[in-house]
Amino acid sequence: MVALYVTSVEAAGKTALCAGIGKKLVAQGKKVGYFKPVQLSEPGGSDGRDIAFVKEALGLTESTDVICPLHLSRKELWQGLTGDEADFVQGLKRAYGKVSKGKDIVLVEGLSEVGKDKVSTLACQNISEALDTRVVIVLRYFPFMEVGELTKVARKLGQRLLGVI
Repeated sequence: MVALYVTSVEAAGKTALCAGIGKKLVAQGKKVGYFKPVQLSEPGGSDGRDIAFVKEALGLTESTDVICPLHLSRKELWQGLTGDEADFVQGLKRAYGKVSKGKDIVLVEGLSEVGKDKVSTLACQNISEALDTRVVIVLRYFPFMEVGELTKVARKLGQRLLGVI
């Protein structure tokens, strides 16, 4: 089974990319899963429409609570990532096991602001490692883009980083 963790520097179409890749793979006869390990429950966080969109696009039967098991504030996520990480990681692995069972590939949608925000960056590193995924970072076009932070993230991800779109 292959897993791909999709993250971004800011809002850049992660959900649409997951749906598009997933639809292409389904058309090729692959069994595709979708997992959003953490939903930020604060202003600016998604309201769950992204999960419903991908679920419908891919014809998934898992409940929304299985696809997205954690609804946390940024502070709670930081505590999970830096506190008793073993419990946090084991909980994610259990939830991921439900989504990935019988699948050829699972698309894992991470948070935005990787490289800009320490919580999102640590979540990308820890979750992609815990679930043994490859990572794709989605960028929006900017005429003048600062790549310093992105380069740091790429170094930390090492061989997990599949590419930047």
